[in-house]
Formats: sequence, structure tokens, C-alpha cells
Amino acid sequence: MEIPGLTMSKERLGTFSLRPSSFFMEPAAYVGFMLSPIALALIDGKLLWAIFLMLSVFFTSSTTGLVACFVMLAVWAIMQKKSKILLSVAIIALGLFYALTHFSIFETGVEKARKYLTIIALGLAGGSIYFIPAFYNMHTHAAMALLRSYSEDKPLFDWLNNIWKREAELTAEDIYNGTRLAILEMIKSGTVFFADMYWHNEAVVRAAQSMGIRADVGICLMDSLGKEVIKQKSDFAKSFRKDENSLVSIGIAPHAVYTCSSELYRRSFELAREHGLLFHTHLAETEKEVADCLQQHGKTPVEYLYDLGVLDEQTLVAHCVHLNERDMELLAESKATLVHNPCSNMKLASGVFDSEAVMRKGCRIALGTDGNSSNNNLSMIEEMKFASLLAKVHYMNPTAGKAEEVMRWATQNGARAVGLNAGRIEEGALADILIVKLDNERLVPNNDLVSNIVYSADTRCIDSVMCNGKFLMKDGHVDNEEEIIATARKYE
Repeated sequence: MEIPGLTMSKERLGTFSLRPSSFFMEPAAYVGFMLSPIALALIDGKLLWAIFLMLSVFFTSSTTGLVACFVMLAVWAIMQKKSKILLSVAIIALGLFYALTHFSIFETGVEKARKYLTIIALGLAGGSIYFIPAFYNMHTHAAMALLRSYSEDKPLFDWLNNIWKREAELTAEDIYNGTRLAILEMIKSGTVFFADMYWHNEAVVRAAQSMGIRADVGICLMDSLGKEVIKQKSDFAKSFRKDENSLVSIGIAPHAVYTCSSELYRRSFELAREHGLLFHTHLAETEKEVADCLQQHGKTPVEYLYDLGVLDEQTLVAHCVHLNERDMELLAESKATLVHNPCSNMKLASGVFDSEAVMRKGCRIALGTDGNSSNNNLSMIEEMKFASLLAKVHYMNPTAGKAEEVMRWATQNGARAVGLNAGRIEEGALADILIVKLDNERLVPNNDLVSNIVYSADTRCIDSVMCNGKFLMKDGHVDNEEEIIATARKYE
């Protein structure tokens, strides 16, 4: 089973191109390093060793390497006085390999060559692994990791009142520590980007930058903050300059229609568009929110924000549980991204996201976890499973919430919502990649990898996590994870 841009079938393992360079930045440099041991192997008469080492050079598809190997084989053949036969074999072999590697007419051939050579390489490495796109958590409140298991089993607004009281006590340093804990949890479960909405944004930025993850740090706004605080937050957004080496950006995040006036929404949106920032808000999460909005404005929350002009393709709207047909049409027209949060919606009994209906209307859908206090974890693997199963039981239809569709929400759709060329494994896409262990008992037998990831996998299946070409986790370990956990334990 395949989804666009994501090769999942075991039969096409080799379509993931391997160009080893060891600790070198350029394959040609790797080739230069390997020439000496290849030459020594030939001089010592260890032809099999020489051929084995040449295979690693062939993997690089380096023209320099191919030519160098040809020259060394030619010299060796002359020294062995077997020049005619060996030179003919060498020329034919290298010519074919060069053609397979460099000309599109032989694309099928190179895929097959890479397939078998890659399988051999992975076997020699002693591991059964696979590459899949990393996850994008499109709605969360990261620092609420400190509030995990706090104020449990309460309706949304009762839960909110308790949470807000506790949040008022959190300092910037608390937010920093909580965000690091959340990022650790996200990396461990395969997430390389999160769209946040919380307080003390400078601390969130600092935490995200320190751990090398992608993030859009939403500046949460409410009328209750007062004009001075809102101005300070707005000034921070205006002054923030994204470092070219940083993966962290700033967004504008008015909380919800029941905490923000129309004036605040309009000014927030103007600020976001003036500076090219993501616009992020809660929308239509509960029946009470819809009823109150109808009573106050004579419109549903979606109609209200649409008429305010704050819905567009750079807008994230979280939850969207209670939508009528007109709401769906407006969201589709606006090209806003609807962020589905199934675990949070179920835990707070907010309702069920009408995924099949919004897809039929052409709405854009991504996936998020919400915060740790309403979920209570940040695993996108679990979120995918719940999203799929909830759809099936809600519609009483086993074909609803298909695995490949839900995985697309968690990967490609999330990346697209924030303008990233990512969420798929293909040439030219950003290197946001998960390495999964196919020998984990939850992935055996591997009849369908997409289904196994969505329905069977847990975090133990993820071996390593790469973000923008750099490892955030290797062999299940994240730098400083022991210190991060020890610091967070102080909040128990």
C-alpha cells in the first residue's frame, strides 16, 4: 500500500537512494578516502575485498569514484598480464553501472539495482529498518506537559477554569522546562514539528531551538490579558527575527471566539498577514461555544470568523467538532486547515469530528494532539489510531478513516499547512525522516506497513528521528533526556 510520495511496500525498498559519505560531507570525499584501501587490496591480491570496497563507492553514484575504480582495475589487469579479458569485463561492468546510475532510460534498472544492494547493505548492518516521513503535530500546548494528570475527568469549561488557575502560577522558567519535556516526548514518538499556543513565548522559542525541532510558537491572545499585555505580545511578534539556521517561527494565536472580541481577531489577523505569520485559533470545539456564538452574534463560530475575514490558507483552526454543512463549505472555500484532535475531543467529551463530511466538502485536514492535560500524551502514532477507529465506529463503517488517509493527515497535510516541502520521502523534500524497526513485534508480520504504523505501532518501533537532515534521536536516545526528565520531576 502506498500514499503519494511515500514508498511503503517492502518490494520497493530500494527506491530510497543511499549515497554514503561516512563522516564526509560530499560522496567524492568519501571516494577519495576509499581509494587507498581498494588499491592495497588489489596489490595484496585480495580481489574479493577490493570488489566489496568498490561496492560502497558504487553506492555513491560518484563519477569520480567510477572512473577511479576503472583506472585501478585497468592498472591491476595490466600488472596481472590479463589485460584484454579483465579490461573488457571492467569496461562493460562500469559502463553498465554508469548508465544505470545516470540515465533516466534505465530508471527501472537502477531501482532494481538499488533495491537488492540496499537490502544487502541493511542485512550487513544487522538491522531490518525502514524510512517513513516524520509527524507534524498541528495543535498543542506544549508546556502543559507539566499539567499532565491534573484536573482530570471534568467537562471542558470546568477543566479550563482549574487549568487557568494553575497556569497563572507558571513562570517563564517553568514554561521552558515544561516545553522541553513535551519536545522530548514528541521526538521520542516521531514528531519533528509542533504548532504551539501558549504563554511566555520567548521561553518556548528557547526550548525548541535548544532541541533542534521545528516549531511555530503561537502567541496566545485574549481580551482578559489587557491592552498593555496584548501590545507587549504584539511587539514581540513584530520584533522577532527568525535566524536563518533556526527552525522556529512565530505565529499569532487568538484563543477562541469566547475569549476574543471581534476587534482583537481583526487586529491579530492584520498583524499576522503584515508579517507573514501563521494564524492559529480554537474553533467550534463544543456545543456551548456554538450556542453562545449564535446567541451573541446570530452566527455560528465559523460564520463569525469567516465574516471577520480571518480564515485563509495560512490559518489553523483546531477541533472543528460542531460544524453544519454551511460551515464546512466556508472552511473549504477559505482553504483553512482543520486540525483534528480526536483524543482530546473524546477525553473532554467535546464531540466527534465529522471527518468524512468535511473531506467530501474538500476541506483541508491535519492532525494534532492538543495538550498533555487533555490527552494525556503527545504521541501522533496514538492520535492516528484513535482518529481512524473513532471514524469507523462513529459512521459504523469500517472503510471510514482509512489508514493511508489518516497517515497523510499526520505527515504531508501538516507540512503543507505551514508551507514545508516535507511529509514524504522523495528527492527534493526536506529530510524529516523516521527510521522504524521492522523487527519490532508490533510490526511483524509486515503485510502492510502503513496499516501497521497506524494500528499496531507504538513509540518503541521508532529507532531514530531526523529533522532537517540532523538526528534528534539515535537508537532511541535523545541528548540530555535524563536531565530533562529529572528537572520535570520537580513539578510532581
